Amino acid sequence: MHSLGGNKLKDEGTEIVCNALKESKVSKLTELLLHNNGITAAGAESVAAYLAVTTSLTECNVRDNKLDNESATVLTKISAPKGIMLFGIKHGQRRADFHSSGLGPVDAILIANDLLVSTSLTSLSLGDNPFGDEGVEKLSIGLKESKSLT
Repeated sequence: MHSLGGNKLKDEGTEIVCNALKESKVSKLTELLLHNNGITAAGAESVAAYLAVTTSLTECNVRDNKLDNESATVLTKISAPKGIMLFGIKHGQRRADFHSSGLGPVDAILIANDLLVSTSLTSLSLGDNPFGDEGVEKLSIGLKESKSLT
């Protein structure tokens, strides 16, 4: 695990980290925590480039950044087929409670990704969050196609 969460990396720092990881010949990193770093769509491009080439990563928490819907969607298109979680839900986690967490549409996109990837999550609480219509639509796809939610 490599935790860089909350370090205010912003886009420039994220690019440096992701490029170094992408170019590493020895990295077998399985978890990269990039939450709460002020990452925007520009930084998400660097994350996406790393996700596209990594073979060992299973979790890349990008929650609580400044991603837009488009950049979050790009990340999910790369990570879901590779089994990489994006919101901070862990592989093996059975329950997740995000009730009244102030989550919006981008969060819904990332959570939907984790629902598609997780094989263990059986309980999820998302009540009282302002997801909006687009967020609800993305969540409904994740909920419908979840492999584990009961």
